[in-house]
Amino acid sequence: MADASDDSSFKSKFGRVLDSIDSVSRKFEDSIKDRLERKKEMNDSFSTAEDEESEEPDAESLLMKTQGG
Repeated sequence: MADASDDSSFKSKFGRVLDSIDSVSRKFEDSIKDRLERKKEMNDSFSTAEDEESEEPDAESLLMKTQGG
């Protein structure tokens, strides 16, 4: 009879350990997703800034326009 009690106690503890591991892995997964999302947003904002800069005339083209060329 003691074996059955020990077995259920072991299963209970093992279940709690698995639940803890699952919880930590979900938090880790969320952290990775958040970092990837922030990295993507940063890359998008950099590419948007580069696009805006390329749309503005550069100094050479302005100089040529003012000189009549």
